[in-house]
Amino acid sequence: MVEEKWSLERFCLSPEFKNFYSQFLWSFPIERFDFIGITEYYETEMAYFSDQILGAKLQIVEKNKNPSKDSTNSSYFEDSGLRERIEQYHSKDIFLYKQAINMRLKRC
Repeated sequence: MVEEKWSLERFCLSPEFKNFYSQFLWSFPIERFDFIGITEYYETEMAYFSDQILGAKLQIVEKNKNPSKDSTNSSYFEDSGLRERIEQYHSKDIFLYKQAINMRLKRC
């Protein structure tokens, strides 16, 4: 990827990574997980995980955080068409993500 200088589009629509998380889970139902952290809610997810799952307070460390990204700038995609193509291409992973979001909503 790096040596071949793939574009974001090439990376996101590559057959090598299509529905990567769905493949990794081998259709294992995510409802069987006690916790799935959502990166967009990193601080609260880590606080919940450390308290409820580990039973200890962890120091929250942020690395590789985009300093110009904030909650008002909700998307990195300027091209909504590309985002739609990526979401369609990775539809199984998008479904998993939506399930995880719903699990978080119920938990919160």
